[in-house]
Amino acid sequence: MSLSQRIRILSEAAFTRQSRQPGNPPAPDMRPFLSVQLPERMVLLALYDGQSMEEIKAAYPWAKETDVRLTSHRIQPAIADLIAAVHDPTAWIRPGPIPEVEAGDLTDPDTPDPINHRRIPADVETQLRQAFFPSVPLMLFGAHVPPEVGAISLQHRAVVYLVVVVELPWSEVMRMMGCSKRQIHNSLVEVIEALGG
Repeated sequence: MSLSQRIRILSEAAFTRQSRQPGNPPAPDMRPFLSVQLPERMVLLALYDGQSMEEIKAAYPWAKETDVRLTSHRIQPAIADLIAAVHDPTAWIRPGPIPEVEAGDLTDPDTPDPINHRRIPADVETQLRQAFFPSVPLMLFGAHVPPEVGAISLQHRAVVYLVVVVELPWSEVMRMMGCSKRQIHNSLVEVIEALGG
Protein backbone atom coordinates (compact mmCIF):
# COMPACT_ATOMS: atom_id res chain seq x y z
CA MET A 1 0.00 0.00 0.00
CA SER A 2 1.41 3.40 -0.97
CA LEU A 3 1.75 6.31 1.45
CA SER A 4 -1.01 8.18 -0.41
CA GLN A 5 -3.41 5.25 -0.06
CA ARG A 6 -2.63 5.01 3.66
CA ILE A 7 -3.38 8.71 4.12
CA ARG A 8 -6.71 8.35 2.28
CA ILE A 9 -7.76 5.41 4.48
CA LEU A 10 -6.51 7.00 7.72
CA SER A 11 -8.28 10.28 6.86
CA GLU A 12 -11.56 8.46 6.33
CA ALA A 13 -11.15 6.67 9.67
CA ALA A 14 -10.18 9.87 11.51
CA PHE A 15 -13.12 11.75 10.03
CA THR A 16 -15.53 8.95 10.96
CA ARG A 17 -14.23 8.95 14.56
CA GLN A 18 -14.47 12.73 14.72
CA SER A 19 -17.98 12.97 13.27
CA ARG A 20 -19.33 10.53 15.86
CA GLN A 21 -18.32 12.83 18.73
CA PRO A 22 -21.25 14.85 20.09
CA GLY A 23 -21.12 18.58 19.47
CA ASN A 24 -19.01 18.40 16.33
CA PRO A 25 -20.31 20.72 13.62
CA PRO A 26 -21.16 19.14 10.27
CA ALA A 27 -18.24 18.97 7.90
CA PRO A 28 -18.18 21.38 4.97
CA ASP A 29 -17.89 20.09 1.44
CA MET A 30 -14.31 20.84 0.34
CA ARG A 31 -14.89 19.76 -3.27
CA PRO A 32 -15.64 23.31 -4.51
CA PHE A 33 -11.95 24.08 -3.94
CA LEU A 34 -11.18 21.57 -6.71
CA SER A 35 -12.58 24.03 -9.26
CA VAL A 36 -9.79 26.50 -8.45
CA GLN A 37 -6.54 26.14 -10.36
CA LEU A 38 -3.19 25.70 -8.64
CA PRO A 39 -1.41 27.56 -7.07
CA GLU A 40 -4.28 29.91 -6.19
CA ARG A 41 -6.16 26.99 -4.61
CA MET A 42 -3.36 26.56 -2.08
CA VAL A 43 -3.63 30.21 -0.97
CA LEU A 44 -7.40 29.90 -0.55
CA LEU A 45 -7.01 26.66 1.44
CA ALA A 46 -4.43 28.31 3.71
CA LEU A 47 -6.75 31.27 4.30
CA TYR A 48 -9.61 28.85 4.99
CA ASP A 49 -7.27 27.21 7.52
CA GLY A 50 -6.84 30.57 9.28
CA GLN A 51 -3.16 31.04 8.44
CA SER A 52 -1.58 34.49 8.63
CA MET A 53 0.10 36.27 5.74
CA GLU A 54 3.55 35.52 7.20
CA GLU A 55 2.80 31.81 7.52
CA ILE A 56 1.44 31.62 3.97
CA LYS A 57 4.39 33.48 2.48
CA ALA A 58 6.81 31.25 4.42
CA ALA A 59 5.06 28.05 3.27
CA TYR A 60 4.49 29.05 -0.36
CA PRO A 61 7.58 30.52 -2.03
CA TRP A 62 5.48 31.88 -4.91
CA ALA A 63 2.77 33.60 -2.82
CA LYS A 64 2.56 37.39 -2.94
CA GLU A 65 0.97 39.79 -0.49
CA THR A 66 -1.73 40.65 -3.00
CA ASP A 67 -2.61 36.94 -3.30
CA VAL A 68 -3.08 36.64 0.46
CA ARG A 69 -5.04 39.89 0.58
CA LEU A 70 -7.26 38.50 -2.21
CA THR A 71 -6.60 41.49 -4.46
CA SER A 72 -4.24 40.08 -7.11
CA HIS A 73 -5.25 39.61 -10.73
CA ARG A 74 -4.58 35.85 -10.26
CA ILE A 75 -6.69 35.35 -7.15
CA GLN A 76 -9.82 37.27 -8.26
CA PRO A 77 -10.80 34.68 -10.95
CA ALA A 78 -10.01 31.92 -8.43
CA ILE A 79 -12.49 33.40 -5.96
CA ALA A 80 -15.11 33.62 -8.72
CA ASP A 81 -14.47 29.95 -9.61
CA LEU A 82 -14.83 28.94 -5.96
CA ILE A 83 -18.11 30.84 -5.57
CA ALA A 84 -19.46 29.32 -8.79
CA ALA A 85 -18.47 25.84 -7.56
CA VAL A 86 -20.30 26.37 -4.27
CA HIS A 87 -23.48 27.08 -6.26
CA ASP A 88 -22.81 24.30 -8.81
CA PRO A 89 -21.24 21.33 -6.99
CA THR A 90 -20.13 19.65 -10.22
CA ALA A 91 -18.19 22.69 -11.50
CA TRP A 92 -14.88 21.11 -10.50
CA ILE A 93 -15.36 18.15 -12.86
CA ARG A 94 -13.35 18.57 -16.05
CA PRO A 95 -14.16 15.62 -18.30
CA GLY A 96 -12.18 16.96 -21.23
CA PRO A 97 -13.37 16.93 -24.83
CA ILE A 98 -16.35 14.76 -25.64
CA PRO A 99 -15.08 11.96 -27.89
CA GLU A 100 -16.86 11.14 -31.07
CA VAL A 101 -18.84 7.90 -31.06
CA GLU A 102 -18.47 5.66 -34.06
CA ALA A 103 -21.60 5.21 -36.12
CA GLY A 104 -23.06 1.76 -36.35
CA ASP A 105 -25.97 -0.40 -35.39
CA LEU A 106 -25.68 -1.14 -31.68
CA THR A 107 -28.15 -4.00 -31.99
CA ASP A 108 -25.73 -5.77 -34.35
CA PRO A 109 -23.32 -8.00 -32.34
CA ASP A 110 -20.56 -7.34 -34.90
CA THR A 111 -20.59 -3.60 -34.18
CA PRO A 112 -17.68 -2.74 -31.87
CA ASP A 113 -18.59 -1.39 -28.46
CA PRO A 114 -18.31 2.42 -28.71
CA ILE A 115 -16.97 2.67 -25.16
CA ASN A 116 -13.80 0.79 -26.16
CA HIS A 117 -13.15 3.29 -28.93
CA ARG A 118 -13.60 6.45 -26.92
CA ARG A 119 -10.67 8.44 -25.73
CA ILE A 120 -11.32 8.96 -22.03
CA PRO A 121 -9.14 11.65 -20.43
CA ALA A 122 -6.40 10.28 -18.17
CA ASP A 123 -7.39 12.46 -15.23
CA VAL A 124 -10.94 11.08 -14.90
CA GLU A 125 -9.75 8.48 -12.39
CA THR A 126 -8.02 11.20 -10.38
CA GLN A 127 -11.20 13.27 -10.34
CA LEU A 128 -13.19 10.27 -9.12
CA ARG A 129 -10.70 9.67 -6.29
CA GLN A 130 -11.04 13.32 -5.31
CA ALA A 131 -14.80 12.84 -5.13
CA PHE A 132 -14.74 9.55 -3.24
CA PHE A 133 -12.13 10.60 -0.64
CA PRO A 134 -13.45 14.03 0.40
CA SER A 135 -12.18 13.64 3.97
CA VAL A 136 -8.49 14.08 3.06
CA PRO A 137 -8.72 17.88 2.63
CA LEU A 138 -10.86 18.09 5.79
CA MET A 139 -8.07 16.43 7.75
CA LEU A 140 -5.48 18.88 6.37
CA PHE A 141 -7.21 22.30 6.32
CA GLY A 142 -9.94 24.02 8.29
CA ALA A 143 -11.82 23.56 11.54
CA HIS A 144 -11.97 19.75 11.37
CA VAL A 145 -8.20 19.20 11.35
CA PRO A 146 -7.19 16.93 14.25
CA PRO A 147 -4.85 18.71 16.70
CA GLU A 148 -2.00 16.32 15.86
CA VAL A 149 -2.25 17.21 12.16
CA GLY A 150 -2.79 20.90 12.91
CA ALA A 151 0.59 20.94 14.66
CA ILE A 152 2.26 20.05 11.34
CA SER A 153 3.52 23.03 9.36
CA LEU A 154 1.38 24.52 6.60
CA GLN A 155 4.02 23.68 3.99
CA HIS A 156 4.07 19.99 4.97
CA ARG A 157 0.29 19.74 4.92
CA ALA A 158 0.22 21.50 1.54
CA VAL A 159 2.77 19.02 0.17
CA VAL A 160 0.57 16.14 1.35
CA TYR A 161 -2.48 17.76 -0.26
CA LEU A 162 -0.66 18.13 -3.58
CA VAL A 163 0.55 14.51 -3.53
CA VAL A 164 -2.58 12.79 -2.17
CA VAL A 165 -5.51 14.90 -3.38
CA VAL A 166 -4.21 16.63 -6.51
CA GLU A 167 -1.94 13.65 -7.33
CA LEU A 168 0.81 15.82 -8.75
CA PRO A 169 4.03 14.00 -9.62
CA TRP A 170 6.70 14.51 -6.97
CA SER A 171 8.85 16.46 -9.45
CA GLU A 172 6.07 19.04 -9.87
CA VAL A 173 5.52 19.24 -6.10
CA MET A 174 9.26 19.80 -5.66
CA ARG A 175 9.21 22.60 -8.23
CA MET A 176 6.05 24.24 -6.87
CA MET A 177 6.87 24.02 -3.16
CA GLY A 178 10.65 24.32 -3.33
CA CYS A 179 11.24 21.07 -1.46
CA SER A 180 13.17 17.83 -1.93
CA LYS A 181 12.00 14.22 -2.35
CA ARG A 182 13.08 13.55 1.24
CA GLN A 183 10.90 16.44 2.47
CA ILE A 184 7.91 15.10 0.53
CA HIS A 185 8.41 11.62 2.00
CA ASN A 186 8.84 13.04 5.50
CA SER A 187 5.67 15.14 5.12
CA LEU A 188 3.65 12.07 4.11
CA VAL A 189 5.04 10.01 6.99
CA GLU A 190 4.42 12.86 9.44
CA VAL A 191 0.74 13.05 8.49
CA ILE A 192 0.38 9.26 8.62
CA GLU A 193 1.80 9.23 12.15
CA ALA A 194 -0.41 12.17 13.20
CA LEU A 195 -3.49 10.32 11.92
CA GLY A 196 -2.55 7.29 14.00
CA GLY A 197 -1.05 5.11 11.27
